Amino acid sequence: MLKEEAIKRLEVIANASDNAVYDYTVKANDWEKYGKSRTYFSIVETRKDGASKHYSEKKYGFLDNITGEYKPEKYGDITKDYTFGGMNF
Repeated sequence: MLKEEAIKRLEVIANASDNAVYDYTVKANDWEKYGKSRTYFSIVETRKDGASKHYSEKKYGFLDNITGEYKPEKYGDITKDYTFGGMNF
């Protein structure tokens, strides 16, 4: 799996999660230390109207940039068809 493919998949999940109350933003953070290179993925949920400081982040695992292997989180997997809230799409 490539980093670009993973980001596109996260965008599909974020778009499927979209509703009238919350915005969903895809995050991809690169990390390199100890001879390892990884990209960590997450989606952030924030309130659309700004009426509150609601901030919720769901982690979706990481991509090993050296081997190309994707490691999902226990409750977040980009290979599954589930929205941010856990509904099937």
